[in-house]
Amino acid sequence: MLIFTDKSTIISGNSAGKEGMSKGVFKKCDIRGIYPDELNPDLALRIGRAIGTKLTSGCVVAGDVRPSTPKLKDSLIKGLIQTGCEVVDVGIAPTPVVYFAKEKLNVEGAVIVTASHNPPEYNGFKFMLGDIPPTDREIEEIKKITFNRSTIKKGKGRVYKKDILIPYEQWITKRFSHLSSLINKKGKFKVIVDAGNGCWSGYAERIMRKVNIDVFSIFSNPDGNFPNRSPNSALEENLTAVKNEVSKNKADLGIAFDGDGDRVSFIDDEGRFVPADEIISLFVRWILSSHPGGKIVYDIKCSSIVPDSVKKMGGLALVEKSGHTYIKSRLIRENAIFGGEISGHFFFGELKRDDALFACFLLIEILLRKKEKLSSLRKNLPSYFITPDIRIKYKGKDRERIVKEISSFFKSSYPVEEIDGVKIKFEDGWGLIRVSVTEPLFTFRFESTGKEGVLRIAQRLIPHLPREVGEKILQILDKKYIADKINNQ
Repeated sequence: MLIFTDKSTIISGNSAGKEGMSKGVFKKCDIRGIYPDELNPDLALRIGRAIGTKLTSGCVVAGDVRPSTPKLKDSLIKGLIQTGCEVVDVGIAPTPVVYFAKEKLNVEGAVIVTASHNPPEYNGFKFMLGDIPPTDREIEEIKKITFNRSTIKKGKGRVYKKDILIPYEQWITKRFSHLSSLINKKGKFKVIVDAGNGCWSGYAERIMRKVNIDVFSIFSNPDGNFPNRSPNSALEENLTAVKNEVSKNKADLGIAFDGDGDRVSFIDDEGRFVPADEIISLFVRWILSSHPGGKIVYDIKCSSIVPDSVKKMGGLALVEKSGHTYIKSRLIRENAIFGGEISGHFFFGELKRDDALFACFLLIEILLRKKEKLSSLRKNLPSYFITPDIRIKYKGKDRERIVKEISSFFKSSYPVEEIDGVKIKFEDGWGLIRVSVTEPLFTFRFESTGKEGVLRIAQRLIPHLPREVGEKILQILDKKYIADKINNQ
């Protein structure tokens, strides 16, 4: 079981100011910004033209429940059809359902108008130009085409409307139809679903009831203002309501989705938040038991319980950069059987993609077949002490150089991973330092087999950091702070 030294991301210093130019909405993995200051219908039209220029056939389009989504979606579709693209509009749909639609309809592209787990004032576009997520280079190409109209392809496309929710429901209930008999043998399986007023609202619970799951739902009315909690389901601080409902109703499981429904977090039967690293480990042990020697992709920020579980089950652990795009692309490229990210994305080899509701059903199946509670299964996992992300602002232009020098210093004595920042593996744990690609700051994470080790590992890195950064780490990770936080778990 993982023991966190704090329950949320720690931020030291003010966040970086927003990008003033609309070009700043083009991120590493998608397009995202504040509406309408950074992202407006005119820019959506141009982005639609740019994406349409890169496509050679059809594109499925959907949107989330944010107030700004309809206008952005309409403009995006106009841009797409101006390039000759055939557009299938599936309306409001969770992101995993859109991926399903792309496969079912056999179209080349997909665009979801969403800002995922960001606050309601944000919006954006997740998109695919083929079978894998866009690369950094492809996003840069879309950016260039967006602001250079002379390169835009011209044509006369059409838009069709299609309901994809029913076909998805039929597919996933057929895939997990055996849950009904398993639940009948148990007597009842009670789940609390917190849709967070996002894309799964009213839909996830309906599907679950089809396979005999006893569902009690909260925040199940679609509302893109997210009045009840943040759309970020990965942070425990946002899940107080679902935790309380699990305890109050003596439920077997709590489920919380993010805004666009591709991330999911879980609450055990004791009303306790379960870190994604632990869920990944449980999936790893289950899937590898029937696929010995299989490849597992996990992000570099994951706890050691993930590679430990892979090794124990005889699988091959493949570490990758943090980020949906990187994990999914690696899963497909390596033909891996499973992939996981601590943000709550779970990727399945049989799907070649992530699907939050699929993850829910599979976890329920594991609990039913093992005839154990989630709280009991967690106790069988190794214990590590791990920090959340520690984000420390540093405006110096030498951030990348500092990380490279730290890597050079330690790699002669310790194993070092450099796929995403620098992760140094010591005898009793590891330390990770990354440079933010969107803000002037460092991100740190530390893990050890004991609480004293967390501070000890941090102290080994501090002499190689700018003085103000090191001092802030010490302020956060002094012995008393760690001890108090751990004892309060």
